[in-house]
Amino acid sequence: MPDGGTVTIRARNVVLNETPLAGDFVAIEISDTGLGIPSDVLDKIFEPFFTTKPIGKGTGLGLSQVHGFAHQAGGTVKVASELGKGTTFTVLLPRGDETPSADAPGEPAFRGSGTVLLVEDNPDVALVSTGLLEQLGYQVRRVADAEAALREIETNGVDFVFSDIVMPGKMDGLTLAHHLRQIHPGLPILLATGYSEVAAGVRGDFPILRKPYEIHELSEAIAKLPR
Repeated sequence: MPDGGTVTIRARNVVLNETPLAGDFVAIEISDTGLGIPSDVLDKIFEPFFTTKPIGKGTGLGLSQVHGFAHQAGGTVKVASELGKGTTFTVLLPRGDETPSADAPGEPAFRGSGTVLLVEDNPDVALVSTGLLEQLGYQVRRVADAEAALREIETNGVDFVFSDIVMPGKMDGLTLAHHLRQIHPGLPILLATGYSEVAAGVRGDFPILRKPYEIHELSEAIAKLPR
């Protein structure tokens, strides 16, 4: 909305009888009065790294992460747009009927030490992940791709590797993990992704943390890594 406008957020209960979605859901609608999305772009907006923004202005991961989160939670996300009138995104999530537990997770019980190599190409995600790792007691070195990770490990060494799976370059995070297992079989590796289909491809070969995650989930995942 380059000239301003209105963003409206609504939430309502809905009952779906669609395949594969059926049952009670919450629909969260986010509508704007912006420029709208061209039809030739609309089918691509949830693809990782697809963006219409200039270089340096966007990663093309925001909507793909929303898509991954919604499907990971058992829901979906839909979009409707009209040029010159705006866009509406509808996030559909299964509706729960449980009362939140009084002993909800708080501060992580596990605290570590040592150096972790964070492999994350998104600067914003890397900033958040670094902050969480530092709260858990780790020193963090961050690189943006698998090739840089291999150079860093050979040069300085680390205590464990925490890598995103989906990233640009010749080698993704899963390929990096398999390569590290061959050359450094004792090095603990934790992977992360926001895409359910990508997580399924790991097939239990490595521990995996689903995005978005909170500090207690990160703490528990690290505590389970083999030492």
